[in-house]
Amino acid sequence: MDRHVALFKFVGGSDKAVDEMEIKSFIENRPVGLIVSCQGPGENNTELVQMQFRKFCESSLAFCLGTYIFPWCSPDVIGSQFSEDTLNRIVCNVEAQNK
Repeated sequence: MDRHVALFKFVGGSDKAVDEMEIKSFIENRPVGLIVSCQGPGENNTELVQMQFRKFCESSLAFCLGTYIFPWCSPDVIGSQFSEDTLNRIVCNVEAQNK
């Protein structure tokens, strides 16, 4: 997410405060989602990245498909450790957006 600022720009009015400037978004109304894996629990572990993603969606005018957390992922395990329930939620949200 550190490169997301290239997806929108502020236009017209460099003398205005940031919250008053017009935004030109290259992903306006485009669906975006965040998938986070972590070695521990999702609670008290992913709040900051989720907050940053919500602010990104607001400022870039993108359509948020949601945030999906996959807790207890070990870097030593090869293959998928993702829960089927979470994967199904992602698929349902993407399909609903495409209707």
